[in-house]
Amino acid sequence: MSDIDPKSLIRAFIDSLNRSHPQDPYEFLATDVVITINGTTPLSGRFEGLPLVQKILVDTAVGVIKHLHVKIHRLIGKGTTVAALLEVKGTAQNGSPFNDHGDLCGCVFDVQGKCITAIRAFPDTSMIDMTLFGWKFVPNRTT
Repeated sequence: MSDIDPKSLIRAFIDSLNRSHPQDPYEFLATDVVITINGTTPLSGRFEGLPLVQKILVDTAVGVIKHLHVKIHRLIGKGTTVAALLEVKGTAQNGSPFNDHGDLCGCVFDVQGKCITAIRAFPDTSMIDMTLFGWKFVPNRTT
């Protein structure tokens, strides 16, 4: 099979996350994929290799996310690196909706052949902390 257009591959991957594509999302990822989630949330970090992505990142996300929907607003770039503006919204396991306002998240995909080799996401970390993990932010008093 010849290489697929990177933007088409990313669209198919997002569709599979939303269960509107017949393929399993993992089938679009290289076995040595590197996924980096920016920030300091419990979902943040650098996850190298498909087993680590599945056992750490996805298992942690499933523990706090009941329903997830990802919508592509824009794909930018030519060649093997494509930036995306994504709307990520859904429902937390505790029933709270997250990202009701439809704020966009930046994401950069690297593609080789017919696989995604890297994903770098830049989500709203405050929303993740407060909505998904129930954290509260309080003023820091230095007196």
